[in-house]
Amino acid sequence: GYVKLHKPFFVGRRAYIEHAYPAGRPPRRRMGIIRFRIEEKGVRVPKQGDVVVDSKGRVIGQVTSCAMDTEGYLVGMAYVDLRHSKPGTPINIFPRPTREAWDKPYEELEVGDRLVMHNEAVVVKRFMRR
Repeated sequence: GYVKLHKPFFVGRRAYIEHAYPAGRPPRRRMGIIRFRIEEKGVRVPKQGDVVVDSKGRVIGQVTSCAMDTEGYLVGMAYVDLRHSKPGTPINIFPRPTREAWDKPYEELEVGDRLVMHNEAVVVKRFMRR
């Protein structure tokens, strides 16, 4: 909202905190925006809502946007668990299939079937240096 709790003093601050947060402080943020870069050229561009996973395959968030930078690499933003927001952290992005959904069991896969492959990316600093 419009109340800035990080400010040291304003009239009614204590009463507002007691009313809004019975535990005495606001809850900690667990999710945040990161900037990522896909180091491989020629891969499918991630779209809004594509799944982001960590190196162990656990879902940690989703892509919010992606575009090509001046060097020809894909860079984007994702809303992820803050434990995975340190620059240099490897992540994987699974683009949603563009055609029909794939729902074949692994046992029924045959030669020639297509699967969705992940794009390897790395978390980079949120703001570029000038």
